[in-house]
Amino acid sequence: MSSSISVIIFSLLQLKELFALHLRVRTEYSIFLLLLNYGNIVEYCPSPLLSSLIRGCLETKRDIYDGGANYTLIGVQFISFANTVDSLYAIKRLCFDHDSAVISLAELVRCLKCDWGYNMQEPFHDAVAGTTRGQRLSDTYMEVRERALSLPKFGTSAGAENKDIQNITRLVESGLALGVKVDCLDNINFIALLDCLIHYSPWLN
Repeated sequence: MSSSISVIIFSLLQLKELFALHLRVRTEYSIFLLLLNYGNIVEYCPSPLLSSLIRGCLETKRDIYDGGANYTLIGVQFISFANTVDSLYAIKRLCFDHDSAVISLAELVRCLKCDWGYNMQEPFHDAVAGTTRGQRLSDTYMEVRERALSLPKFGTSAGAENKDIQNITRLVESGLALGVKVDCLDNINFIALLDCLIHYSPWLN
């Protein structure tokens, strides 16, 4: 998120809608690339260890990404789920909740670009303003980081009891579920996609 975009986000609802849109688009795009390049993966990134554990690969002496398994396995790795929930909750508490907000969303973006105050740099910080002002801003960003670290986290007992974290978890979960539905990819020409798979994936011939 660029600083210019973050300036025009005035509510948590706007942020959630923008996040849901990006999540859906990126999920659809990842699935499309996975399907499009599935037959080529073995040439650049074979998986001998995983193949040794999947039924069929040893018998056919072929990698899992080369059609060796009894069943074709395709999956999207949604890593950093917990970090995503924690980040959205931190943004909510630090930027939007009236009882805990200490920084604007645009300023938080600058804070992250300066590594929470540990790497103050231009153009996010004007060196001409002097070291004293820069140090004060750095201290402020570091304090914001400490506040973020002290918040309840997904996967902990405190997080499990937190209604906001539960709601954000459902938001991310529903966004992922929406992104992996085939009917969300109706703008993709699946005939052309399947044609590419058939011609460039030897295990389908």
